[in-house]
Amino acid sequence: MKKVLILSLALVLLLGVAANGTFGLFSDAETSTGNAFTAWVEICPPGSMVIVSDMNTMVTGVNNDPITPQNAVYAQHPPGAGRDWDDRITYDGNHYTFPDNAQWIWETHRTDEPGSWAPRTGRVVRFERSFTIPCSPVGATLYMTVDNGYTVWINGHLVGCSQVDPCEGWENYDLTEAHVHTDGWSTVEHYLIPASYLVAGENENVLVILAANEYMGPDDGQNWGTWDSNPAGLIYWLEVEWGG
Repeated sequence: MKKVLILSLALVLLLGVAANGTFGLFSDAETSTGNAFTAWVEICPPGSMVIVSDMNTMVTGVNNDPITPQNAVYAQHPPGAGRDWDDRITYDGNHYTFPDNAQWIWETHRTDEPGSWAPRTGRVVRFERSFTIPCSPVGATLYMTVDNGYTVWINGHLVGCSQVDPCEGWENYDLTEAHVHTDGWSTVEHYLIPASYLVAGENENVLVILAANEYMGPDDGQNWGTWDSNPAGLIYWLEVEWGG
């Protein structure tokens, strides 16, 4: 009977490890002998969380050069009829509203540096956001858009892109219309992220967004861009599920 108990305990432990989650302690009794034993088994109750674009998103690169990570800031869109970002974005052809705590963010409050009316030659900004999944990932859903374009990865896996050409590598070209498009940024993209892209662990998952603000200037057949005519902003909403 001792051999049976040892084999049963080993099987329970192996099943717990194979499930790849957290462990909980339970007690059971071997009825033929009355001897009680305890074993660790895995439990991974279903759960979910929502991560949105806010000041906890980090800026880690500008114009293809790494920088000391800094918190993103609220991005200002010039006011005016039909100009506000939230009034212009759509999803599947309908007006779409992000959660109230999702904010339009960027590297700087206004796109122009150093002066309010300095010409814009385009900008590439790399954003990163780490997050924790406590146990066995099920999948995630990402909603996002950028004025003007982006490519997005999770844990090194390409999730998608919009308003840039080619999908990967556009940042190595000039940011004119051929590579970063003017129109179409107001449509919110929707991505289903498989469990295989995600891992369990504290801050083991990283969302990376390479965002573009297009070049505006005479060489591209346009007037010089300003913070008023060529603003930049990123907004996203990530829902993550685990367990079950």
